[in-house]
Amino acid sequence: MFSMFTSKPDTVDVSNTQFTLLHKSNVLNTIKWNEITKIIAFKHDEVTTDLLCLQIITVAGDSPVIIHEELHGFDKFESMMLIKFQTINTKWKEVLMSVPFEMNPNVLYSV
Repeated sequence: MFSMFTSKPDTVDVSNTQFTLLHKSNVLNTIKWNEITKIIAFKHDEVTTDLLCLQIITVAGDSPVIIHEELHGFDKFESMMLIKFQTINTKWKEVLMSVPFEMNPNVLYSV
């Protein structure tokens, strides 16, 4: 799922202007909120549970970045995402989970 990284992120650090993906305190990627053109939510099958994931696409057109709910700081990321992109349905998790055993991709935000 994280083939674009040499190491898997374990933390997402969030500020008002950007977020940074880290692995053991090493920076893997930094994305400014105003560079995001699309956010797609989907579920990744983890056999006994589903992992909620967000695919982030930017204006640069680089490989999409995927973050997930098990990253340290994900709750803060989600809160800031809802502030920065106020058109996102605040019940996006419930919508995503409403279809069991499927990826159920949903575009949360798109310019």
